[in-house]
Amino acid sequence: MREPNTIEWGNLREDLALLPAASGRTGAPRWLIHDPSAGKFYKIGWLEFEMLKRWHLKDAKTVLTQIERETLLHPTEQDLIEFHQFLKTSNLLVAHSHEDTQLFLQSKQMAKGGPLMQKAMKNYLFFRVPLIYPDKWLDRILPHVLGLFTKTFFLTTLCAALLGAFLVLRNAPEFISAFSVLKNPVGILMGLIVIAFSKMVHEFGHAIMCKKYNCHVPSMGVAFIVFWPLLWTDTTDSWRLTNHRQRLNISAAGMMAELSLAAYASILWAIAPDGVFKDAMHILAGVTWTITLLVNLNPFMRFDGYYLLSDFLDIPNLQERSFRLAKNWIRKLFWGMNSVNKEPFSASLQSGLIIYAILTWIYRFFLFLGIALLVYNYFFKALGLFLMLVELWWFIGRPIYLEIKFWFDNKESMHMPLKRKFIYGTALCSLMAFLFLPWQKHITAPAIIKSTVETPLFSSHSGVIKIKHVSSGDSVEPSQSLFEISNPDLQHEILQSQQKLRSLQTELKEKSADSAYSKQSQLLETQIAEQQADLSLKQSTFNELQIKASDVGIITDIPEHLEKNSWISHKEYLGLIRSKDVNIEAFISASDIGRIAAGNSVLFYPINAISPIKGQISKINIAPSKHIPYPQMSAHYGGDIAAAAANMDANTQPPRDTLYLVTIKPDQALSNVLSNLSVTGQARIEAKSKSIGHIYTQKILSLLIRESSF
Repeated sequence: MREPNTIEWGNLREDLALLPAASGRTGAPRWLIHDPSAGKFYKIGWLEFEMLKRWHLKDAKTVLTQIERETLLHPTEQDLIEFHQFLKTSNLLVAHSHEDTQLFLQSKQMAKGGPLMQKAMKNYLFFRVPLIYPDKWLDRILPHVLGLFTKTFFLTTLCAALLGAFLVLRNAPEFISAFSVLKNPVGILMGLIVIAFSKMVHEFGHAIMCKKYNCHVPSMGVAFIVFWPLLWTDTTDSWRLTNHRQRLNISAAGMMAELSLAAYASILWAIAPDGVFKDAMHILAGVTWTITLLVNLNPFMRFDGYYLLSDFLDIPNLQERSFRLAKNWIRKLFWGMNSVNKEPFSASLQSGLIIYAILTWIYRFFLFLGIALLVYNYFFKALGLFLMLVELWWFIGRPIYLEIKFWFDNKESMHMPLKRKFIYGTALCSLMAFLFLPWQKHITAPAIIKSTVETPLFSSHSGVIKIKHVSSGDSVEPSQSLFEISNPDLQHEILQSQQKLRSLQTELKEKSADSAYSKQSQLLETQIAEQQADLSLKQSTFNELQIKASDVGIITDIPEHLEKNSWISHKEYLGLIRSKDVNIEAFISASDIGRIAAGNSVLFYPINAISPIKGQISKINIAPSKHIPYPQMSAHYGGDIAAAAANMDANTQPPRDTLYLVTIKPDQALSNVLSNLSVTGQARIEAKSKSIGHIYTQKILSLLIRESSF
């Protein structure tokens, strides 16, 4: 530790301003150091203020002595050293030496994002583009909008909000169905324009409230979070306000402006005639109510809800301080580490902030995971995968890594009793054994049990069901009659053909005896042959109307509307004949196919069944499946197999992952209940032992290779 007199004393910059700030939660006085060149505010306490008052003395011992003699404070040498380091690293001191200049340049470089790669990643995740510098313009319009801050306007808008909410709730079905306008390109464009307008009103609400309290608004523009645009307003100058309720009003002004807009838009939507204006008011009201209440009020992200909570609690840097409290709590709970960074909060407030920090971490984990998947699907595979990994690392992996690194760097400060060390060691060994010991001896895969032969039945001709011999679930034998179908038109055509044939035969018989009609007899013989062929074809079609079973089995899936005297159309589906022998077909991923072999035992668990079905692998396909053969197994129809495309025919959907078809023969004959239907479920297949860690490492590597198109 350096001695106080060895501090390389430096003068405070002349452009800095010291402003009074609101008292702390304990009533202790506070001040703000305003750095106008950087546009930053630094909040300091009583001790730091007393040090600044005596900074011109340039002697550490004199400063400490005077503070202790003239105030009730008892500063230490370490307090002075730490405050000097804060001033130096914040560039609040005049640079005199080469070292100071280098430190200043390094801080500027860090502010810009550090190294090129780090800067690129940071700018990809978040960057701002200032568009306008509205301070002077806001000064000119402020006198014209002061009426918005009157009690009359507030009460009028409150009444409008209540009326608008009543009208929307009264016409809720119409209001919800009106969102269908967003399905067409014109509606989407109108929606984007209306949303942009409401967001502009939101930001100008913040800006005008800032000007009301005489704060500077240096810039407004667009911020991009993972390339998603959001409007922003620089309200940093509001930190010099001593009344935290004024900062609370500035934070709430954007939402209040939007809610006011939504209130009047709801009324206009209810009374406006159908047309573009009504649609615009509907979008303005619906989107504004939704975004304001569900997004802007969210305290877990740095939106208005967060700043409202921060100003309400009067805790600047709420998330950073709550995160620090939560980390200290975790370090002490698990490792017995006592932190030197204390916060002057009550025990109940500290507990609330720790809970808030943990909830924020959980919320952000799932949010950033969802954004990462969205980014992956938004770009082409290789770039999307890279950007997804960057985001997962920056927002999820990097904070975890830094915390674990802190544990190892400060392991000498851990104070754990022997009992806790034993518990942690046992838990760690159990986890390692769970992950890396080859105890995983089974594979679970989606499967279906079905008949070995399935023969669909269709009508060859339209007609009326004369007799229905079977019902769903009946056993059938070869050549057994199932349906007798009558077609009056076909029967009439057969009768006409028979009559015409008899007439031709009679005429031939009469003329064949007379040699004068020999040529006509030859023509009649040709006509008779043609008529016989036509009659045979019609009789064959008539015979096809008698639907018969081709093999032994069970008939199922007969449509309910097929009854006696029901009319059926050409090629209408009549049912399905299933053989009584069944097979189980499972779909194994490429990473697991090498772990199984023919003869391995299988337990198949049909959906909603009480007990499993035992069996053995009889066949393993050597080629991967090009499509999902059973639509009910596709994820798009509630199954367990993820499909690569949702817009394809149900019978031609390709699986997203590489899958191999495995045929399983049940060990015993099954009841007709199972053989009547194709039942999906899960197959638990005996396989070579492998560790959980090995299995999922292979799956992840396979995913990375496939999705990056290597």
